[in-house]
Amino acid sequence: MRIFTIRNLFACAFLLAGIQALAQPSNDTPCTAEVITVDGGIISADNTNATADANEVVPPPGMPPEPCYTAWCNGDTDVQTSIWYTFVAPANGAVIATTCLEGTSNDTQIAIWEATDCNDYTTFTYFGANDDMPDACTAGNQYASTLSVDGLTAGNTYYLQVDTYDGTTGTIDVEITTGVPSSLVNFIHNSGDAFLATVDIRVNGELLKDDLIFQTCSGYIPVPADVDAYVTVNPSTSVDDSAPIFSMNITLLSSLNYVATLTGIASATGYNPAPPVDLAFYAGAEFNAANPGDVALLFQHGITDAPASFDVFEATSSTQLNDNLMYDGYSGEGFINIAANNMSISTTDGTTDLNLTFCAPFTTAGQFQVGMVLAYSGFIDPANNSDGMPAGLYAVNHIDGTFMPLIPGLCPIPDNDDICNATTLIVDDTPTEFDNSFASLENNESSPTNLPNNDPEADCLNQWCDGILDGTLWFNFVAPSSGNVIVTTCFDVTFDTQVAVCTVGNCSDFSTVTYVGQNDDMENGCGGGDQYASYLILTGLTPGETYHIQVDGWEGSTGVSSIQVLNNSGVSEFDPKQLKVYPVPATDQIRIDGVRGSAQIQISDLTGKIQYQGNYQQGSAIDVKALSTGVYNVTVSSTHGVQSILMIKE
Repeated sequence: MRIFTIRNLFACAFLLAGIQALAQPSNDTPCTAEVITVDGGIISADNTNATADANEVVPPPGMPPEPCYTAWCNGDTDVQTSIWYTFVAPANGAVIATTCLEGTSNDTQIAIWEATDCNDYTTFTYFGANDDMPDACTAGNQYASTLSVDGLTAGNTYYLQVDTYDGTTGTIDVEITTGVPSSLVNFIHNSGDAFLATVDIRVNGELLKDDLIFQTCSGYIPVPADVDAYVTVNPSTSVDDSAPIFSMNITLLSSLNYVATLTGIASATGYNPAPPVDLAFYAGAEFNAANPGDVALLFQHGITDAPASFDVFEATSSTQLNDNLMYDGYSGEGFINIAANNMSISTTDGTTDLNLTFCAPFTTAGQFQVGMVLAYSGFIDPANNSDGMPAGLYAVNHIDGTFMPLIPGLCPIPDNDDICNATTLIVDDTPTEFDNSFASLENNESSPTNLPNNDPEADCLNQWCDGILDGTLWFNFVAPSSGNVIVTTCFDVTFDTQVAVCTVGNCSDFSTVTYVGQNDDMENGCGGGDQYASYLILTGLTPGETYHIQVDGWEGSTGVSSIQVLNNSGVSEFDPKQLKVYPVPATDQIRIDGVRGSAQIQISDLTGKIQYQGNYQQGSAIDVKALSTGVYNVTVSSTHGVQSILMIKE
């Protein structure tokens, strides 16, 4: 009896140890967050067995080329092993949260939030995030995190979310200290005066941006906030802030970020008109749009010889984007959040078109939820302004500091960008070429099942795999008597496509769209062109009924491709008179004309040794790169018979 009791005690001990090992961290949820005292030292934790709540908040994506500095790395935007902390903001509203500490073994990613209800993620407000510290951590895991945030309300409670990249687990040290209040400011050079071609920006005498060139920007850089700042624009040869070209005093609020644009003319002659030099600040810069798939746009007017104010419209729909955009100013509407479609932007002075119409290719920007400045720059009449840059509209890229010129004129949006204008395809006709470079989305456009590309269980054969619509084109066809078709974009010239087939009750109502099949990547890859193009096999369609095809590019991929609908009758047959292998000579891959449905293919050398054999689907390709140079027999076999033809491999 005594032995039995001891054994049971050992068994219980092991059982309790196992239960303890499997236990979740006590701060696994926001409502059980551990309290950190600002400037109170390091707190150690272990995120082993930490979990993610359903619908747990995730920071918005960062912008390339360094998305891991201002967000969580784009390849891992799902919460997996998060633990939570709370802290009270110090008097100056600035904190530095870090896991770059000796005891951190994990690759961390962190974010700061404020919430009115810890049980309701819809009440969480985002303040900032970091995945990897610039230049790497010198203590602990080199990919640990450091995040500086200010503009917090003194005395308010905030949440620190600590997750790990790709779900790694282990020890994590966390510390929060008082930071220095600052604002991020993007200094934009939009003065076309040749005298100001290159300038220095100084704050309180300190060189903040050296050699800022016309039609470039500094990117968002920290500037002291909540104190009086003396800002000067100096010649590029300056060594201090004496003899500035322009100067001003300003107190930035640490709760806001800013855009500051240099405009105007300093030269005494050569420009007409010649408004004075100015550095105009906009309070409330937005790095991200409010919603996935949107962009946030702030317009800036810097054309000295354009009307003092003008209106800005989306040209094709006549939707007003800005009312009375003033010279040397910004949109009165502030940043406007709109769907990230390719759009044509036009300007009028109320009655007259100013011939300032540009195409903005924003479709691919939607996946980044980017916020950007669109700057009108240059001169309407360069000859009257020292032969300066002609007027244009530019997207100011605060990531790499460049002005990206928008394309003059209306966007060449394809007719079949609209489901009601779908291009009709004839089954078994030759491939139809298309270009989706300026495709866009319609309001509330339907989407087939679209799995995130980082989903480890993503089925790219029967689903789409990028998680978001970008710019779609539409086609339709009438189902053949067999009810079986192949829809393919696997051609020599193509890109990474995704296709879906659906029925449409009313082309003006996407709620009447019913999907019957979809494909992102052809099984085993396309033999030619982009291996990730699409090959969708459908059966059981209603003969004589019209079906629609929706074509998108994976993660916004654009380019030229072709699409073809083939009758997959289920009968393996070929026409010996039409059977041919191309190209001649072959290099990387071959296709076989004259095959209907599918057939067995065998490639053998002239000694009879088989070099390849497999099933061939009508319209697909066979990879022959591995074959040596020479002549081969290609044997096509089906229920229709057997036929051999020669192939030359170069």
